[in-house]
Amino acid sequence: MPCPLYTKRANRSILQPATQDYRARIIQVGGSINTSSLKAVDNFVKECKIDGIWDLLLDVGVFAGNSLNSALVKLKYIPGKQLNYSNFGYSGGNYSENQGILGAANKYLNSRIAINDLGATPTVAFYLREGNITGGTNNWYLGAGGSNGTFLGRGASNSQDVFNHSINSTYATVTQSSTAGFWGGSRFANDNQRLYKNGVPIATSTASTTVNTGTLDLYAAAYNLNGTAFGHLTKRFSFVAFSSLMTDAQMLLFYQRVQALQTALGRQV
Repeated sequence: MPCPLYTKRANRSILQPATQDYRARIIQVGGSINTSSLKAVDNFVKECKIDGIWDLLLDVGVFAGNSLNSALVKLKYIPGKQLNYSNFGYSGGNYSENQGILGAANKYLNSRIAINDLGATPTVAFYLREGNITGGTNNWYLGAGGSNGTFLGRGASNSQDVFNHSINSTYATVTQSSTAGFWGGSRFANDNQRLYKNGVPIATSTASTTVNTGTLDLYAAAYNLNGTAFGHLTKRFSFVAFSSLMTDAQMLLFYQRVQALQTALGRQV
C-alpha cells in the first residue's frame, strides 16, 4: 500500500511550479480551488510554455477558485509587484467560478503594476464574457493614463472598440457593438498598433505615436484616469493579462489557450 505522504508529494510534483505557487498563494489568503479547476489552470500553464508564450506573460489573472479572495490571486505576477489584485467594490456575490466577475458602476480591480512596467511594445488581453455593449458609453476593459493613454475596451467616442498604448489620440479602432470573447491589443512600433478579437487582428493604426510611459497603476474593468476610476465595465469578465509583445501567430495561440481554460472552467463564449 503506498505511503499517503509519498502519494501526496507525488501528486503535488505533477503540477507545474507556477501552478504549485499559485495554489499556495490561494491557501495563504484563506481561499481554495477545486482539483479540476487547478488542473485546468495547470494545463493552461503547460500549453503556454509549449507554445513559447509563458515567458512573455508579465501579469495574469485567471479568476478561478471557490471565493472572490481566491479569484483575486494572480497566476503570474511581476517580481516585486503585488501578488493579488486590489479589489474596489466587488463582493462575494459578484463572483462565481463558472461565471467570472460581474462588472458594475464604481467597481474595479487595481493590478498594482504601472504603465511603464509594460515597456514600449506590450500586448494586453481581456476575456469579456458578456457583450453587446452598444451606444455611446465608456466600458473600459483595462487601462491607465490621461485623456489619452494605455487602454483596451469600448470608448464613447463614435461607439468604437479601441486599443492604445500612447499619449496620442490615434488608436486601433473598429466601430461595432462590443461582443463577448477574447479581446487584445499590441503595440509593435510607434506606427503600428493592433486591436484583436479572438486572436485575429481586426484593426490597425499606422499613425505615428509616442509611447505612454506613465507611472499610474493599470486598472481592470475600468480606466485609471489620472488616479480616478472612469468608464467602469458593466459586464462579466473572466481573464486579464499584460504581456511582452506577441506576434500575430502567438496571439492566435494565446486565444486558443485562454479559450480552452474558459471551457474547462465552464464559462466559455
